[in-house]
Amino acid sequence: MFKIPDHIFWPGFIIGLLGIAITASFTILYFAQSDGGPQVIPDYYQRSVNYDDYYRARQNSIELGWQVEVALKGDLGQLRLSDRNDEPLEGIQGTLTFYRPHLADSVATVELVDVPDKPGLYTFDDAATRSGYWDVALKLERDDDVFVQTIRKDVPQS
Repeated sequence: MFKIPDHIFWPGFIIGLLGIAITASFTILYFAQSDGGPQVIPDYYQRSVNYDDYYRARQNSIELGWQVEVALKGDLGQLRLSDRNDEPLEGIQGTLTFYRPHLADSVATVELVDVPDKPGLYTFDDAATRSGYWDVALKLERDDDVFVQTIRKDVPQS
C-alpha cells in the first residue's frame, strides 16, 4: 500500500483545510451579495409616523366584519366580498397592491372592476406572475367605510 510521507501529508493537510475555509468564505460572500442588495421600504419613516392611522383603519376594518376571498387565476383574478351576515357587498371601489414578501417595494397596484349581474364579485388584473408567496394588500372603500387587509397567497407552479 502506498503511504504519503509525513513531511508532505501534514503541510498538504493544513493547506487543504485553509483552502476549504477560504472557498467557503468566498462562497458565503457571493451568496450574501447576490440577492439584489439591501431592501429598504419606501417612505419607511412616513409610514412609521402614520402607523397609528393605519392601526385605527385596521381596527375599523375588523369591526366592519367584511369577508374577503381572493383567487389568483392567471391573467384575471377574482375577489368575492361579503358583509358579516354573508350578504354580497356592492358598490365597492378599491385597489389591490401586490408584494413579494422578500422584497421591500410593491410589484404592482391594480384596480377592482365590478362584475355585472354578480353582486359581491369583482375582478382585477392578476399581477402575481410567478409562483411562490404573494402578499395582496387590499384597500376597499364604500361610502365612508374603508377596509384594509393584507392577505398572503401561495401561487403554485404552472
